[in-house]
Amino acid sequence: PLTWELEGELPDGLVLDARNGKITGTPAKNGTYSVQAKLSNEAGSVSKVFTLNVVAVPPTITPAKLSADAWGKKYKAKLNIKGTAPITVRLEGELPEGLAFNEDTFTIEGTPMETCTDLPLKVIATNMGGTVEKDYLLTVKAAAPKFTTKALPDAKVNEPYTARLEAEGTP
Repeated sequence: PLTWELEGELPDGLVLDARNGKITGTPAKNGTYSVQAKLSNEAGSVSKVFTLNVVAVPPTITPAKLSADAWGKKYKAKLNIKGTAPITVRLEGELPEGLAFNEDTFTIEGTPMETCTDLPLKVIATNMGGTVEKDYLLTVKAAAPKFTTKALPDAKVNEPYTARLEAEGTP
């Protein structure tokens, strides 16, 4: 039978099966690795040096668009950013008042207190595999007015009356 051996170091997460020469696993980090493989049987052995390049997966950003939401309503949009860690993410563009971008959780959240239409934003994600940029347009719609007053208090004949109607909506 053939037996396989390696001299040198495979990246963490990869192993060699000495019975069939198969290298399997999930490499833990990128880099260039040099290993000398030795193949033997009862007739002798042969060696060869191999180079293994483990490359970082560049980041990807989804969703394809940010949903529009209404003024004064809670908003949360989590960007799904994948790739080889560590990944740094930044947002270019000014968010409406009340919204903030969390670089650690890749989330835009808050309660928008101003309206906007097609506000340009750019998300930039970088890791050892490269940099990717994605452009977004964010719209915060005006909230339709609605009464919050349930009923008017009764008025009395020949007495002064005051009642305030209450409402909510975009100022």
